[in-house]
Amino acid sequence: MRRLTVLLLAFLPVVACGSDPRPVPMLTGAVDAFEDGDELNALGHPWEPVGTGEGARASLAVDPGGFPTESKGYLAVQGLRPEVPNGSEVAGVRTRLTQLPPLADPSRDERARDVSGFGGLSLALRGTPGTYIVQIGTAAVQDFDHFNAYVEVGPDWSRYDLPFSAFKQEGFGKTQPWTGADVIHVAVYANLPGYFEFGIDDVRFH
Repeated sequence: MRRLTVLLLAFLPVVACGSDPRPVPMLTGAVDAFEDGDELNALGHPWEPVGTGEGARASLAVDPGGFPTESKGYLAVQGLRPEVPNGSEVAGVRTRLTQLPPLADPSRDERARDVSGFGGLSLALRGTPGTYIVQIGTAAVQDFDHFNAYVEVGPDWSRYDLPFSAFKQEGFGKTQPWTGADVIHVAVYANLPGYFEFGIDDVRFH
């Protein structure tokens, strides 16, 4: 398995912790089941295509179908991750999980989510056969060395119930303990070279 050895998401903003840094408990665990047909997750944030590095790109859409068979929709992703010696190209999708500031006070910072009451992250995937990265980002990580789990994906839908113990930092940044108390995003990236397409459905903490 070829592991990603570069600074994942070096271009993404770090959530500030402003006047009220306390995390917000994740109550139901639901991130997105894509049943409503839009690109916003259950917490109000959009899914965003990620393509960084020369030639890397991604696009997304919510298509009908998904997992399980009676599902009304899933997130369809396609893109290109060029093959480079250091694995520096990143392509896939991500979505933030932070609590949005109240409309009455838009100057307030977003707050991280506390998922410590859960045991892991579940999602369904299918796609171009190969290795994919499932990432959980935390506010404690300031150098983009977030927590990654590697999964093997095939053309048929499969469900992955990933315990938090499966998520590890890559080691290029400062080591941070996993607490689950300051989660800011989840993401899925292709870890295979060339053109790819994959589907995501039923993302939740379990």
